[in-house]
Amino acid sequence: MPKPALIQKYSLGRLFDGFIHAVKQGNIQQFDRVAGSLEETLIQLGVYHVVQEQLRLIVYRNLLRRVFRLKSTPEARLDIPFFTSALRMQLPGTTADEAEGIIVNLIAKVKYAFFFF
Repeated sequence: MPKPALIQKYSLGRLFDGFIHAVKQGNIQQFDRVAGSLEETLIQLGVYHVVQEQLRLIVYRNLLRRVFRLKSTPEARLDIPFFTSALRMQLPGTTADEAEGIIVNLIAKVKYAFFFF
């Protein structure tokens, strides 16, 4: 994410404030709302794909990190159904397979290694 000084210097607050909050909180619903409302602007700037693919993974990562901190055990393991439940709270209808797919993508793309059972 851009530094606050850079955002202020180029008056990009309207564009990035909602994203920054959603990413920090791991809030998928807010991220989707902000991305949807700024879709045309992001396409014109040529960053829509980056936002939807790369930044969305960071939102998932931050959500997973929060869940991990709440539910982790001393062996540093995370119960996948607990993460699935957290996803369902933000994206109703999420299946266990979809949650596992998100975790696999995080491990592959963001290089986060967790042990799951």
